Amino acid sequence: EVFSEMRRDETGKKLFENYYKKYPNIVDKLIDKEIKVKNLYDLFGVIGLILGFADDIESARDKLIQNANDAVTKKGPRIDYRFKDQKLDYIWSIRTAMSFKLAGVDEYLLSYGIIESLAEKLSNIYDTLEKEQNLDGALLIGDMFEGEFLSKVYGYIAKNYKVYLPRGMAIECKN
Repeated sequence: EVFSEMRRDETGKKLFENYYKKYPNIVDKLIDKEIKVKNLYDLFGVIGLILGFADDIESARDKLIQNANDAVTKKGPRIDYRFKDQKLDYIWSIRTAMSFKLAGVDEYLLSYGIIESLAEKLSNIYDTLEKEQNLDGALLIGDMFEGEFLSKVYGYIAKNYKVYLPRGMAIECKN
């Protein structure tokens, strides 16, 4: 589904062809695999799969997050997080990550950029909401808001808004 969606336009087709030429082993493992993105946590896993970090979504996601935690940098490459019909158009994020891998960007720097760019996008969403209504703050909740991800999101949003982190609430699923 992901590769089919990606190849719907000429730019996506060309990107896929170039990626396949350079990383046939990664694409061959995934071409017949059913890959769906249901939430942001899945998106990290799918990006990690396509970048070749692991062979299953959970391990690929964990590797991407670990890479971001281990990265020694203050800035990463800008990953596109676009919306279409008020939903995240995840294909753009995947395509951007693939483009940076094709360009030879280190997996740690690329992972950091994936996390950092989403944190910046979330901050921009809060800024847009603030223009429409007065916000008291931002509530960050869920297992994915841990480690480097929490640090990045918190850092971007806390510049302009009070951030509430309900530490006493246990979340069982990673959504």
